[in-house]
Amino acid sequence: METDADEIQSFFGEGPLNAKELQGAIYDELRQIAAKKMVSEQSGHTLQPTALVNSAIDAGIAFRK
Repeated sequence: METDADEIQSFFGEGPLNAKELQGAIYDELRQIAAKKMVSEQSGHTLQPTALVNSAIDAGIAFRK
């Protein structure tokens, strides 16, 4: 029986991932998604993909508390 963790690991490729590697892979993927979405934004905005991802993660953490 495949667990959610197994499914996530298979998504990111072969081999075991530790929590830190998985966190880094997810963060990188979210940053890439944010960068692609922000291409269509008006020029002159100051929000960067990394800041957007950090804000989303902070909001998610605050929501769980």
